[in-house]
Amino acid sequence: MSLIEDNLDTVLPIMFKALYVISKNHWNKSIVSLVYNVLKTFMQMNAKLFDELTTSYKAECQRSVSWFLVVRIFVCLLFVSFLACMLPVVRYVVHSSVLLIIDE
Repeated sequence: MSLIEDNLDTVLPIMFKALYVISKNHWNKSIVSLVYNVLKTFMQMNAKLFDELTTSYKAECQRSVSWFLVVRIFVCLLFVSFLACMLPVVRYVVHSSVLLIIDE
C-alpha cells in the first residue's frame, strides 16, 4: 500500500473513472463492495484529490449528456428536413402508381 500512497497523485486520476463507473453500474454486489472499499481507502488517503476528481467526473458526465441531447436534436431536425424534401417525390410516386395526376 505504501507504493500506492507515495504515487497517489498519479494513480488515482488514472483509476478513478473506472472505479466510479464500476461502483455505480456493476451487476455483481461483491465487486461493487470491493470497489467501494478501494474508493473509501483512496478517499482517506487524499480527500482533496478525491473530491476534485469526483467533481470533475460529474461535470464531464453532464457535458456528455448535454452533447448527446444536442446531437439527438440535430439528427431529428435533419430527418424532418429530409422528409420535407422527399414529400413531393413521395406524392408523385403514390399518384403515379394509381394513375392519378394532380396539378398543384
